[in-house]
Amino acid sequence: MTTLRSLLEEIKGGVLTFKPVSEKEADMWDFQPIAKVLEYANSEGLLEGYLPHKESSSGNHWYDLVRVKGGLSHKGEMFLANPNLEVEGKMESTTPRLERFYENNKGLVWIIGSIIATLGIIVSIAKVFLA
Repeated sequence: MTTLRSLLEEIKGGVLTFKPVSEKEADMWDFQPIAKVLEYANSEGLLEGYLPHKESSSGNHWYDLVRVKGGLSHKGEMFLANPNLEVEGKMESTTPRLERFYENNKGLVWIIGSIIATLGIIVSIAKVFLA
């Protein structure tokens, strides 16, 4: 997961547009935490402003573009100069544990879901043959 500090460093370096690598589902999933960190940075006053955009074609309403307006705020510059652990710590405490687990293990969650679905089918077939 991209950290708040690394995104702020990118913005300080002149990167003001953030988007997924492609429109593929995996890339869209990977981009969501980045967009959420940028949203958090804006809510904490670390950015001059930002303009997020969510796609509507897939029905998932994923972030597909975030533009930072005006770069870092004074507070954002100060955060990079003197790390404020309270800001980063607050971000961690506001992200639910289950959401973080899913974001970090979505492949595993998909595999477990597939296994459970397959076992359900096997049990249904077994009931037909054993009845």
